[in-house]
Amino acid sequence: MGQATETPPTDKIGEWLVNLGMITRRQLAVSLELRETNQASLEQTLVEQRFITTEELQGAIKLQQVLGSIPSLAEFPVEDGVVPLIPEPVAKQKVILPLMKLGERLVIAYGRSTDAYQKDYDVKLLDQVSHLTGLMVVGVGFKKDDVLSAIEPIFGRNAAKGLVDAAMKISGTMGETRVKETSSIDQKSGEDGEAPIVELVNQILSKAIESGSSDLHLEPYETKLECRLRMDGVLTTIMTLPKQVEAAVVSRIKILCDMNIAERRRPQDGRFSVKHQGSKIDFRVAVIACHWGEKVVMRLLRPKTISLGLEALGFGPEDLEMLSRYVNAPNGIMLVTGPTGSGKTSTLYASLAAMDKYSDSIVTIEDPVEFPVEGITQIQANAKIGLTFAAALRTIMRLDPDTIMLGEIRDKETGEIAIEAALTGHLVLSTLHTNSTVETVSRLIDMGVPPYMVSATLLCVVAQRLVRKVCKNCYEEYEADAEEKEFLGLPLDQPHTLARGKGCEICNNSGHKGQLGVFEILEVTRGIKELINQEASSLALLDAARKNGMLTLLDDGKRKARNRTTSVAEIIRCLGKGLKEEGH
Repeated sequence: MGQATETPPTDKIGEWLVNLGMITRRQLAVSLELRETNQASLEQTLVEQRFITTEELQGAIKLQQVLGSIPSLAEFPVEDGVVPLIPEPVAKQKVILPLMKLGERLVIAYGRSTDAYQKDYDVKLLDQVSHLTGLMVVGVGFKKDDVLSAIEPIFGRNAAKGLVDAAMKISGTMGETRVKETSSIDQKSGEDGEAPIVELVNQILSKAIESGSSDLHLEPYETKLECRLRMDGVLTTIMTLPKQVEAAVVSRIKILCDMNIAERRRPQDGRFSVKHQGSKIDFRVAVIACHWGEKVVMRLLRPKTISLGLEALGFGPEDLEMLSRYVNAPNGIMLVTGPTGSGKTSTLYASLAAMDKYSDSIVTIEDPVEFPVEGITQIQANAKIGLTFAAALRTIMRLDPDTIMLGEIRDKETGEIAIEAALTGHLVLSTLHTNSTVETVSRLIDMGVPPYMVSATLLCVVAQRLVRKVCKNCYEEYEADAEEKEFLGLPLDQPHTLARGKGCEICNNSGHKGQLGVFEILEVTRGIKELINQEASSLALLDAARKNGMLTLLDDGKRKARNRTTSVAEIIRCLGKGLKEEGH
């Protein structure tokens, strides 16, 4: 028979035990009377009357204390051997989670249909779980979203624990042992004698792929190896491994990348590919020695994500009209700027996709070539053999290209050759690491490129950042307060609806899921050209561009918040409140 209770509303252990179904209300009344007579504690009286065992009593007290101390259900220290009692698909379907055993009773968390503490549990459900596990089942009520959010991390920790334990037993030799390679991480673990360390790494890679993350970080510390994923631009810890398996995990990744596993001092770069659920995923890997070991960072490259058009990246109608003019221009330079991870490569590839690949000759120079694209000649830069961006650019000028995509302008030499290519009738697309469009002009001049050459060839500059979108699953609208209206430039005396996410399992309780670009496009008009020739300051260029109608990054971010595509909190997190005033 299943029983259920809500989270303890009181610290009285007697009421808590009754709610858990450990004792009856009659037994509690008897024990309270005897306690007064014998001058003993309630706990001692309950055990002496054999209403409950010492083990069961201690477990119930521990459960109450833990539930009152953890920030979320996902942090509950689930006992070994309890999680496998309920299959994960059943747990998700029924919104239940095994927590611990109290004697012959299994304590589960279940999702309530309301937020109020009340007994709205389904006795039939608890009986089904009892039949499934062979144990009496008692339930502790939580919000459904809290239970759903805890299922995946708790089941994930349990699955990883067995692999970690097995890997620790062989961690002393894994660094020198070449384990069997696998072509797919979908293979069932343990088949064909696969080493536990291979299974463990496969599980980490699978988690990274399935979560939709862009990067996977393995960070060594004094007593642990932390696995973190960058999801929608934010790093989240998904697994903490003991220090003993660090060398084996890093060695396994080095083997996949064909790196030297004996080299632990010099930085190494590599890449490998895996198949997951029928799709090929590329990993670009960097390993570097740090204080507590070797840090590994893997960039996940998904070919499907690069096939997006400019519309899907977040450009508005006016921006698209402007960009379409420049990506189809016969000659000149179009630059995309922003920090690492701001989506510059996606914008460049989307621009190439808008071109006629069959009538024009398009050549790219990249380091590395991240996404093979049919119809485009792609060249891998390699400084070790002298094939730098500048050297490759000189060579492809003799290959009769119409459009050249240059991965990055890193120095004066590359910048001058790119400008020469634009002056001789080629369209050049490239990136630069600056914070805003107007700073890009100053950066080129600081590199040593003459201002008159910059003004003669530069068509436009696109600065961008990535912000998280409001999660569609937990999306809710609300009335903007006075501070938000002031920040967004809205009339204070008029109502305006904004959007935010409440937080759910799908968005990992962040309220945000997916990303879109926030853009600033500097169109190099005649007036801007004159200012460049005069070597005007970035602020002067910004003032002139704004008079011409340019929206700054912050302006575009506010527009997207007003349109309820993203939230005000996300714009402030990514762009701050004062970028516009500071000229960014």
